Amino acid sequence: MSNLSAEERMAFVLKAREQKQKVVAALVNPLSQLVVDESSPKGSKRKNKEESRRISLSIHNKGGNVVAKVEEEEEEGEGEGETEAIAKEDVPVSTVPPPKYGNSSSFADTSSEDLRKMAMDYHIRGTMLSYFLSARQELKVIEVNNKINMVDENLGFIEKQYAPTKAKLVKDIKDLKTDCEEKIKEATNKEQLASAIKERDEAVLQRDQLSKEKGTLTNKVEGLQVDLGSQYDDGFQFYLEQVKIIFPEVEMAKLGQLDALDKIVDGKLVLFTPPGATFLFSHFF
Repeated sequence: MSNLSAEERMAFVLKAREQKQKVVAALVNPLSQLVVDESSPKGSKRKNKEESRRISLSIHNKGGNVVAKVEEEEEEGEGEGETEAIAKEDVPVSTVPPPKYGNSSSFADTSSEDLRKMAMDYHIRGTMLSYFLSARQELKVIEVNNKINMVDENLGFIEKQYAPTKAKLVKDIKDLKTDCEEKIKEATNKEQLASAIKERDEAVLQRDQLSKEKGTLTNKVEGLQVDLGSQYDDGFQFYLEQVKIIFPEVEMAKLGQLDALDKIVDGKLVLFTPPGATFLFSHFF
């Protein structure tokens, strides 16, 4: 008790006496035992559950595939009818060259006129063959050029038809990329918000736990203070009982007026009065 000031000791004793009075009142009046416990609502931890939603987008190809097929036609063989037609010309049988070549005696019976006709005939026949060959080659070149022109026209048509589809696909890809970036940004913001909410809930829960611990410690301190004041008051009453036994000549009425909270000022006993009242000096001794 040496570490306690007089004011602290008085406060502890008064608190102990008030506690005893409450106990006595509770024993006398059973209705006073009714205690209303108002429990404050605890901060509940709220979790924002977000279901990640997965979104799939498909881009349909609206432009039909245009395939240009160029079939190459092969010329099969050369017309043998032309040579046969030439062979069927009105040429005398006598002008047909004999199967023997390099033998001038075979033309001994042939006249000069017939020989000239034969030479002219062979010359015209070679010229006609050359003409037919060049015409056929030119025809093939024309057909190839026509096929090339058709392929170019088909390619131009394909490019012309594909241009809007290509532009639309580029725009769709750009929009899809922008949409994905916005969703990623939104998801990041939601994650940050969820993390902040979680930290806030944890802080609120920790605050509630600390408040609860503080209340428990406060109740323990108050209980110890009441217990200390009660022990001091009970010890003083025990000392008075010992004085009554040891000094029976002392007036019991005066001893009964003594209190554990009385003070000694300048050799005089100052009786305890409740806070707010005036202290009284006594001259018992």
